[in-house]
Amino acid sequence: MAVIKLENVSKNYQLENQPVPVLDNVTMDIHQGEIMALVGRSGSGKTTLLHIIGTLERPTTGKVYLDGVNISDLNDNQISKLRNQKVGFVFQTNNLLPEFTALENVMMPGMIAGAPMAQLKKRAKALLGAVELGHRETHRPTEMSGGEQQRVAIARALLMGPSILLADEPTGNLDHKTSSIVKDLLLQLCAAHKITMLLVTHDLELAQSLPKQVMIKDGQLENR
Repeated sequence: MAVIKLENVSKNYQLENQPVPVLDNVTMDIHQGEIMALVGRSGSGKTTLLHIIGTLERPTTGKVYLDGVNISDLNDNQISKLRNQKVGFVFQTNNLLPEFTALENVMMPGMIAGAPMAQLKKRAKALLGAVELGHRETHRPTEMSGGEQQRVAIARALLMGPSILLADEPTGNLDHKTSSIVKDLLLQLCAAHKITMLLVTHDLELAQSLPKQVMIKDGQLENR
């Protein structure tokens, strides 16, 4: 069974009462442990597709299944719970909360979910160790480099033990050397935890370094 399954997904936005198509009849399967790059130019629809898979947006038409669950059957509260438990996000901008330490930032998804604090702290510490930032637990984002901040964001994305990791230009704000470190870390962690990852990028070199690539152009998938 596919961990991520899309059936004839389309997405339109309204501009001056006229529909503007962004995704056009997208069908795809991504299986457990699969690591895939979604490549496309700006405006191709790749971020919209990522948001729909991550339940941040609903499709105009079509069906989306995550771990076999049809998200169109769920209300907003159920979707939020599913997202918190099943999906981890890493964005180009790390979105760390500046007033909190690295450890507190990693713990945040679990705190929102109401998980026990002792359990959260133990797991967050382990994840910071896994991204080689155990020595930065008490540091705030402004006291860390861009690469370190992104590694904290990766640890935060993994806190709830997601089966799916969605990464939107995760190396877009980093230099080449740091980008390579972050990419290798993502691959290692996904392999270690059997996580399915879809990574959105316009960087062909990064995309070609992943096991599988899919191109999106004008809202349609190509070269599958």
